[in-house]
Amino acid sequence: MKMYKNKVKIGEKLLNVVTINQEDQEDTTVVEGLVAQSVHHIHVIDRSGSMCREISGLVEQVKDTLKLMSINDLISVIWFSSEGQYRTLVKGAKNTPQLLGLLDTLKSTLGCTCFSDPIQEVKTIVNELHALNPNISVTLFTDGEAVCSRGKDAEEQRTLKIVSEFADKIIAFNTVGYSCYYNQKFLKDLAALSQFGVFTHSSQIGEYSSIFQNNFERISGGKVEKVDLLYADDVIGVYLTRKFVKMETGAFHLSRLDKNKNQFFLVSTGEFEFEYNGEHFNSKQIKEEAALPTITNFLYAYAQGLYYNNFRKNSLEVLATIGDKALIDSHMSAFTFDEAGEHQKKLEAATLNTSARLLDGKAKANYLPAKDAFCVMDLIGLLANNNAYYMPFHKEAEDYERIGKKTEESFNVFTYSDEPVYTPFSDLVYNKDKANLSIRNKIAGVVTINPEEAKEYGLPATVDSYIYRNHALIKDGRMNVKKAVVLMPKSLYETIQAKRKVCELLKTDTKFVKEISKEHGEDYVLTKITFTKLPVINSLYNDMVTAENIFGLAAELLDWECVQKVLNYYWKKFDETATAAQKKVGIFEGKTAKQIEILTKHGLEKSGSYAGIGKSQAKAADCDFYEARSFEFQFKGLTTMPKVEDVINIKADETTKLTPPKQKMMTAVALVAKQASDDKIDLSKASVATRNWLTRQIKEVKYRLFKLRGSLCAAKMAKIITGDSFEGFTVSGDQFIYEKNGSTLIMKMDKEKVYFG
Repeated sequence: MKMYKNKVKIGEKLLNVVTINQEDQEDTTVVEGLVAQSVHHIHVIDRSGSMCREISGLVEQVKDTLKLMSINDLISVIWFSSEGQYRTLVKGAKNTPQLLGLLDTLKSTLGCTCFSDPIQEVKTIVNELHALNPNISVTLFTDGEAVCSRGKDAEEQRTLKIVSEFADKIIAFNTVGYSCYYNQKFLKDLAALSQFGVFTHSSQIGEYSSIFQNNFERISGGKVEKVDLLYADDVIGVYLTRKFVKMETGAFHLSRLDKNKNQFFLVSTGEFEFEYNGEHFNSKQIKEEAALPTITNFLYAYAQGLYYNNFRKNSLEVLATIGDKALIDSHMSAFTFDEAGEHQKKLEAATLNTSARLLDGKAKANYLPAKDAFCVMDLIGLLANNNAYYMPFHKEAEDYERIGKKTEESFNVFTYSDEPVYTPFSDLVYNKDKANLSIRNKIAGVVTINPEEAKEYGLPATVDSYIYRNHALIKDGRMNVKKAVVLMPKSLYETIQAKRKVCELLKTDTKFVKEISKEHGEDYVLTKITFTKLPVINSLYNDMVTAENIFGLAAELLDWECVQKVLNYYWKKFDETATAAQKKVGIFEGKTAKQIEILTKHGLEKSGSYAGIGKSQAKAADCDFYEARSFEFQFKGLTTMPKVEDVINIKADETTKLTPPKQKMMTAVALVAKQASDDKIDLSKASVATRNWLTRQIKEVKYRLFKLRGSLCAAKMAKIITGDSFEGFTVSGDQFIYEKNGSTLIMKMDKEKVYFG
């Protein structure tokens, strides 16, 4: 054993870093205490309902792991869903061809998510088969949180307790969190209970076998040797081997070591004492310094450990000290689970392999990447404001992942037309409370009327109709649609590609593209956009999340919502006085009561849309759920706004007596009236000029509202994704309050269960 001490400056802090090099053991033909190469692999697989789209792929991935096993390895497979719904498919079995057929029986889903039952089964298997093979590695795969009668928190604590009871008998308890609706802290806490356990985020189901392989390689080639390293709570410890990094506070208690490299780093702002295998040391007494390559290795390992443990700002400080430009850029673009998971992989690669370092060279002093780096929110803004179209059902489009409960009909009489579906991105809708962004697709078709009723009551055999299907592009702050087919102006395509190459040109549907080009008077192109090539938001959006900025956005949003309400009032008045030829009439116009009854029975509404027949949704008790963070911004005293007709005729000398909501609406009325007067428009006349002016004004206000709601939605995403707080708000019970210029903004945050399945 050899010890060194270095002074290392990270940011404004000067740290004492003690390096402890465990004596290396050469890998000779016979090594006393070398860990046997055979391993007992225990797979614990989530078969809850939310895995319905992925379970077949996961089973195939588990089958692929069999190819990685040695002839002496053992395998156990446990599946689970709701309370009491779990089974051990195989226990301590050898790898045989029959396993493939058995695994295929798991390609279906059922129920919800209960962890403690299968983990109790793991404990039983570990206790029963430990003597047969003590080298046990567990891999738990899940895509969700605990959903059971005892409640999420109680279930998680119960599961942690069970794992703690057998953790010292296994090498690793690894956890894999798929997608983004699992509890990352819970999975990390589970992994931390074992010596070599790690948590891994997975964005693609096809990663499971490679994650398994990485975990397998990490525990192979070790030796049985104990290390007990104790230090104070204000000291951070980092353990580094050829294949593994772990950061702990307080102590390391290891029973297995890497056969070639075992390095410990102890980090503190001051001098400190520590104990190594019962021997007492003081950092003051260590005089020799470690070489620069060792300190560089430490910095990468430290950055990785900090990031893994959610000390992300500290990790960035370390990367800035190193000056690794590629990793700094990667860090600054990592907000979602997927982005953070990818950055974690890059950190690990750079820590364990020098060839993965400085891929973009050394950053200049005080380097920070552009805060306005092109991101998904910027891209969507370009699409929404430049006549681009979303084509959700194009043959090149990927299947849409539903975010809510499935709706079924008892009987369907709607038939889709062959017309291509293309929805303007300007129809995007930001969710008022959640960090969701959706687009409403209008799909043409016909409704077939019962032939006998059609003949008897003089109705056509089919009625032109349409249905709406909402697609959530962004769900709870992450991309729900990862790739999309988009029809856009060629000039917009070139603008986007100049910022970041995220579009792939498609050569299909040339006739349709030419028709759209002719209609719009400019060249259009059909593309496939890969949204996942971009971060969802950038640092500029994150920096915007302060109480003052949120106040300004919310206040401006309320002002323009009032203006929109006034414009809509005048549009309604225009419509009432317009000629019949100017009005849109519903499909019930001119129909008899009986005809309307039959059309309604066939699922048709007055607008011509098809509402469906005998719709039903799965019961919440039969569905999985995720918890979505919701935000609500309100100004005190302005939660309910009056109707325009209630304030429009109020005389000027009466305004001092008005309530704040009426004053706010009166301001909007005055603003619209002045703009109309400036443009020489008489809002009382149903003229073509009035119609065109209202159309233009409504479009402009809609654009302003879109931008403002987008900024607020991005702020919500920044909060959800980063976990940072809204700077400047004061806490009052379950509310966050910010006061300025006599107005009080109230923000309410909550978690809402969203059921799906």
